Amino acid sequence: MFLFAQERVIHLNQLQLLWQLQKIDDDTKSLEEKLLNLQSVAKYNSKRKEVNSLVQKKKNIEERNMQQNKELKKEEMNLQKISADLQEISNKLYSGEVTNVKELEQMEKKVSLLKKEQSRKEEYVLGIMEDVEKEEKNLELLAEELGQQQLTLKKLKEQAQKEIAQLKASLEQRKREREELTKKIQEPFLKRYQILKEKNKGKVVACVVNGICEGCKVSVPSAFRAHILNEEMVYCENCGRILVLLEG
Repeated sequence: MFLFAQERVIHLNQLQLLWQLQKIDDDTKSLEEKLLNLQSVAKYNSKRKEVNSLVQKKKNIEERNMQQNKELKKEEMNLQKISADLQEISNKLYSGEVTNVKELEQMEKKVSLLKKEQSRKEEYVLGIMEDVEKEEKNLELLAEELGQQQLTLKKLKEQAQKEIAQLKASLEQRKREREELTKKIQEPFLKRYQILKEKNKGKVVACVVNGICEGCKVSVPSAFRAHILNEEMVYCENCGRILVLLEG
């Protein structure tokens, strides 16, 4: 009689260990899902896209600004040449060196054309200078905004890394707890647990509290208690989980 009672205790203890294993596995699954769906990581990724967009925008402005400065330098050189040519012709025109009327008319006509070209170039150069100044102001504002966003990104990254580290530490703890617990579970019980876990997508064990299956909240027939106490592995008729008695 003593041996039978002892065997019954062992059987019930094994079922309770399976229930503890289920809790660890459920907790592990929950932690893994949190790790995959961390809001801090989502915020970091979103902010990183914003920062990358600003970096590209800044790069585009810098390249455009560089091209504008090159164009400005080229046009300023052209303007200097026009001014030099205009000065040279004007000196000849009013120096008295040229006396031929036709040649003087041609020189006056060229002076007129050069002055028009000079005016057009000056207006064009002024437009480029205004564009360059505007772009440089935009670049300054963008650099300031980028600096602030990069600082925010750094803080978000640190927060995400902290939460990831905490979750990974919790997962490692659950892993150790599971390893220790499985050492206490007999092979037949553990094997059955693994088969049901794969079959039922992790829904293996449920405790019975006040005659209710905690897995699906359906009433368990009173006769099932006797079967459990009689060292039988009893399953919920509704959800198929192994039933475990936790009340005395």
